[in-house]
Amino acid sequence: MSEIPAKPSPYRKNWSQYLVEFILLFTAVTLGFFAENLREKFSERDKEKQYLIQLFQDLQQDTAKINFCVSFKETKEQQADSLIDLITRPDRDKFLRMIYYYSRIIVVREPFYGTEGTFNQLQNDGGFRLITNRKLIHELNQYEAARQKIYQIQEMQDLSSLEMRGVSSRLFDARTEHQMLDIKNNHKYRYFVKPPDKDIPLASNDPMLINEYCNWISWMMSAEKYDHVLLTRLKNTAVNLMTTIQSELRAKE
Repeated sequence: MSEIPAKPSPYRKNWSQYLVEFILLFTAVTLGFFAENLREKFSERDKEKQYLIQLFQDLQQDTAKINFCVSFKETKEQQADSLIDLITRPDRDKFLRMIYYYSRIIVVREPFYGTEGTFNQLQNDGGFRLITNRKLIHELNQYEAARQKIYQIQEMQDLSSLEMRGVSSRLFDARTEHQMLDIKNNHKYRYFVKPPDKDIPLASNDPMLINEYCNWISWMMSAEKYDHVLLTRLKNTAVNLMTTIQSELRAKE
């Protein structure tokens, strides 16, 4: 009895169908890969723009702080010059109220500390890799180095002011200097420091002590003036950085 040949399965595929399915699958995977890469690029571009916007805002805050500190230093320089002039005069007793006032106010500090949130975030989170303008990154690092130098100078000024205060404590009446600072009642006066109501004699008129005190003032103001120069340079750098960032943002629109 002869065998009946088996009918071909309607579900069996020939090689051309397998080839088509392979091509479709490969195309789908490839397109998905490119789509994911494109999505990541768009995401990174958005992150870069956000970082640039935040850096611009931080630099704006820095320039405002620098303007304030520079103005403060200019006033302080004038007060220090006046103090040295008055306390070294033979007739200094005629100007004791202002001598006491200047001696109390020039020890006030207004140090500059930049806005570092975005810069620290870029460093800690690897955000610098998202910024495509390598020249901008270089300038940002230079800006940060300049800020750190200013911080170091300010720390040195803090140490020198301690020495000056030691001399001051032997030269001025402690009770008077204490009463001049009254946060509760001296709201109309800068830093709540009010000149004495009358002339108060110095605790000492020793010429050597007065000379030592003036030398410390001069040293302190030399550091302040150098700091003044560095802050002015830093402001110029910040303005240039903001211009570069604005150009980058416009190019990415």
